[in-house]
Amino acid sequence: MKIKRGSTLVGCHGKNYTLEKLLRESSTITEWMGIRSFDQYTVRVIQFDSDYLDYMFLQFIYESSLITKLSHKNIIQGLDIMIDKYSCYCITEFCNNDPYCASVGDFIEEEVLFLDVIEATKIILEVAYALEYLELNNIIHGDIRPENIYYTSGIVKLVNSGFMRKTDGVDLIKECFFIGGVSPYISPDSQESTHSDMYSLGAMYYHMIVGEVPFPGDNPIDLHIKRLKQSPQPQRVKPNLPEGVCVIIEKMMKINPQNRYRSTKHLIVDLKKIIC
Repeated sequence: MKIKRGSTLVGCHGKNYTLEKLLRESSTITEWMGIRSFDQYTVRVIQFDSDYLDYMFLQFIYESSLITKLSHKNIIQGLDIMIDKYSCYCITEFCNNDPYCASVGDFIEEEVLFLDVIEATKIILEVAYALEYLELNNIIHGDIRPENIYYTSGIVKLVNSGFMRKTDGVDLIKECFFIGGVSPYISPDSQESTHSDMYSLGAMYYHMIVGEVPFPGDNPIDLHIKRLKQSPQPQRVKPNLPEGVCVIIEKMMKINPQNRYRSTKHLIVDLKKIIC
């Protein structure tokens, strides 16, 4: 059921949200800038229409409920949720009011080739803090990529993915893996654990400092085969990269999840060494 500008939604705790501006619209997702009535706080309202792909609709409800329970400075805050017969609405904080807000994907595109190693490492470190928090709460993000990382008011923010889930809960999205499988950042172990997010973050780190994704190409099957057989070596592509950075990326992107960092906490320690 499509809603219009000026419509008011009532969240699960009775708060009202008025839709102000249409941001994006597709066959399943509609995004609005909205205003929370009682304090005029700007929010993002994401609508998923239940007329399409029921298993994805259930996942959207599941993830929307999940993110309202999370609280971390490096994760976009989920504020409220509303479900009716036709749609689910997820209300989150809205960072785009910041005139300097941009995604890491925007940064990569603007720099044309690659980002400064130290600046890239600082961004990766902030995302690692977010992943450490998710890891401690037994949550897989499932879609770490530049377009899902925002930089606003000096803070890096991880946005929800559509694939987020608890590692110790019901898996609703096995059928969705092929959809995510076209991403050049997805891990060879198909997002089965928090180690999968670490691999994806390593692939993003690689892209940010090398200037290309670890496995270029358009064929998702070929890409998946490469991920299963090859471990990227960034220094071969860009010889002047610091050895310490290359060692971190190579460890993050080991084919076998057990050969990656044991936890995000250990990754954070090594990332801090690059910045200091």
